[in-house]
Amino acid sequence: MQLNVFNNRLLRIPASVGELSMLDDVSFSANRLKTLPPVPGWGRVSRLSVSANNLVLLPPLSSMTPSIGQLQLSDNGLTAFPDLGAARQLQILDVSKNSILALPSRLGALIALTTLQLRFNALTALPDVFGTLLALENLDLERNNVEALPPSLGSCINLRTLIASGNRIRTLPPTLFSCGRLERVALDRNPLDDSHSGTLRVLRHLRAKCGEAEGGALILDSQLDLRPADG
Repeated sequence: MQLNVFNNRLLRIPASVGELSMLDDVSFSANRLKTLPPVPGWGRVSRLSVSANNLVLLPPLSSMTPSIGQLQLSDNGLTAFPDLGAARQLQILDVSKNSILALPSRLGALIALTTLQLRFNALTALPDVFGTLLALENLDLERNNVEALPPSLGSCINLRTLIASGNRIRTLPPTLFSCGRLERVALDRNPLDDSHSGTLRVLRHLRAKCGEAEGGALILDSQLDLRPADG
């Protein structure tokens, strides 16, 4: 059962909506919501979209939507990562275009996650908890202030797309050699140090790896020199 209240001027969700226990697909995107009320009756909801609102505060979502598989929270005013509990069925999470300052260690509990959209936030660091996210295929970190990629990212053996454009990354962890399925990597608009031998080896590996994939690409700033040294 679907409930779509897209592009209205709602300031709040009526409490009676929480009694609709047969809902599995809910959209309140493009409204004026500042928070979500407790909705204990949404136990069957597998897709929830509340993008493009004015959300600044969220209640714990794990008890509200234990069956959630796709959660869209982009384009709001969140400064904290949502409390999702274990959310073991969550596959797609989009919290892009917020003002999130940090990611919690409990991110590592989202073991079914395949797509994580974090672009256009205020992150400066990533927790080293990616070792449990073995299903992760797409990670987008564009336009944050991240200074380093965590070594545990190398455990994401199914990672195909890594977008980290527009950050502050200078060096790359050698564990990226273990991401054997990478097809598309974007590292442009970072102060990457191509004089760092370890980073240079990783970049050359990524260039070769992405070049093997159909439609693959490694996107870098043009001034980076990946040519082998003479002699």
